[in-house]
Amino acid sequence: MTWERTAEARSSAPPGDVWRVLADGRRWSDWFEDVDWMVPEGDLAPGTIVTVKPRRMRQTAFHVEAAEPGRVLALIVTFGPAARLRLRWDLRPDGGGTAIVHTVAVGGPLAALLRTTAARIAGAMPAALTRLAERAAASAH
Repeated sequence: MTWERTAEARSSAPPGDVWRVLADGRRWSDWFEDVDWMVPEGDLAPGTIVTVKPRRMRQTAFHVEAAEPGRVLALIVTFGPAARLRLRWDLRPDGGGTAIVHTVAVGGPLAALLRTTAARIAGAMPAALTRLAERAAASAH
């Protein structure tokens, strides 16, 4: 069973500037209201463990599935073979700015156990992407 939702926003900033804001996990709370912080245990690269601290919840260890500066950041947390939660941000050049696409998905035989969390993330993403786009534009060089 797979459940997936996507949201999109546009920033006037180029993809590299959007990436810098997205990759700065210490400041995720500036644009992602439901998250206090994100800290990678090394470079943002496939296989790296990333700890994400949701507001009012325990921190969770994700693995980086994909990380291409200025293009994509994908994180996954798995619960054995039973369930997985994926978060993915795709950045595409769009005129002089960037199209930012965020996807949240759950899968696995027990994916239904994660749907409430995934739905909460998906519901917050339009506003979060707008704030991400604004922060990137404000910090554009």
